[in-house]
Amino acid sequence: SGEAYEQGVANIKRLASEQNVPLQQNKYLKWLMENTEGVEVTDFLDPETTDRLDFSGMNIGSIPDLTKFKNLDAILAEGSNLNEMPSVDKLPMEAPLTMMSFQNNNITVAPPEGYEKLPNLFSINLKGNPIERVNVDVVAKLLDLDDFIRFAIDDDRIESLSPENKKEYQDLIGGSLG
Repeated sequence: SGEAYEQGVANIKRLASEQNVPLQQNKYLKWLMENTEGVEVTDFLDPETTDRLDFSGMNIGSIPDLTKFKNLDAILAEGSNLNEMPSVDKLPMEAPLTMMSFQNNNITVAPPEGYEKLPNLFSINLKGNPIERVNVDVVAKLLDLDDFIRFAIDDDRIESLSPENKKEYQDLIGGSLG
């Protein structure tokens, strides 16, 4: 019956939140994502103790709101079917967030405005994405930060940028790192 099904889903949600394994290994969370609507992965994590979020291999489509994760150091979402990087308003600005890796997704524009406001960020890895436009102004601001050292896209993706964007990006990278 519908009532029994709802009780079963509630029990699976409880079991999903009790798991102390990486997200990809949480079989209850996987079941919920495949069989129910509106599942927020982050609802099954403790925002006080979570310091690393790894969505790699999970078909999440977009990064959920992470603002409640005040101790977050790293975000990984490799092969997660992302179409864009998370906007800065979904990120915990006061967290010690140092690294983001969004390899092998479908991201075409990077990085979003505001990333230079992340005080501890030092690495963004976007290899394996079909980058069509680099927000050179944002990358320039990131490179001006004392600790930021790495903005990585595939070298062959640079050829896919518009001629103007390609020149701006090459001038920036050549001037900053060469």
